[in-house]
Amino acid sequence: MIKKKVRLLNYLSHLFSGMVAAYVVRRWFSTRRCRDFSAKLDNLKKNSQSLSISLSTSGMPIYQWRGKGSSRILCVHGWSGWGGQFADFARIAQKQGCTVFAYDGPGHGRNQRNSSDLIQLRDALLNIVETEQRFDAIVCHSYGLVVVLAAMAAGMRVDRIVSIAAPYRLYPYVEYYFRSVGYSERVQQLFKARVEQQFGKGWWTEHSPDQRVSQVQVPSLLIHDQLDRIVPSGDARLLHQYWVGSQLHVTKGLGHFRILADDDTNKVILRFIKG
Repeated sequence: MIKKKVRLLNYLSHLFSGMVAAYVVRRWFSTRRCRDFSAKLDNLKKNSQSLSISLSTSGMPIYQWRGKGSSRILCVHGWSGWGGQFADFARIAQKQGCTVFAYDGPGHGRNQRNSSDLIQLRDALLNIVETEQRFDAIVCHSYGLVVVLAAMAAGMRVDRIVSIAAPYRLYPYVEYYFRSVGYSERVQQLFKARVEQQFGKGWWTEHSPDQRVSQVQVPSLLIHDQLDRIVPSGDARLLHQYWVGSQLHVTKGLGHFRILADDDTNKVILRFIKG
């Protein structure tokens, strides 16, 4: 069924280019939640100590695991992620007195929308930082680094950054998606033109980590797994090469998501944050 729809769209792109472009863009910016999201949320509430879940003034879900010390850490999820993914990190951090914050960006987690984009996610992060005032570090996963770098370009100040499983460039993942789905070159060009019409020309390069990390002047730790099938570990090595003063920590056997739940990795993160 999916292949038939893609072939139809490839054909229609020559007749109704605007309609096809709008459809593909809408699909690209759609977000997904895991099928058992409700069960994961219930499990989070049941097993997390000192967890409070509230809503920001804009209705954004905020998770707070309160520790007994003064250290404050903000966690930023990736595309189609959610704040609860950092529960295992929060458990370890609480034991060392840290208070951990996370949130569900627009179109993610408990947030009611089903689509998002970088500008919405950036502004959500800026809103959290403005509301909570101070964080000692930001921990971000995957596309979360793109969001953090966009917020820093907009004026957000950060003391320390921990980046987990982040991409080095953006557009290769767009190309990979189109090839894997089977969209034609024409559909890809229509999609690219529509996105640049909406967000500005050069969108893919302007917001790509490879264009921004060389300007980051704060202590940073890059973590990546050798067997990550979503973002190759080579991306971390490229980031490390051009990210002045960054540290690189490579794991093996944890993949793209399980790395967030690994106690040893989370302890490495906390050692770095505490200097």
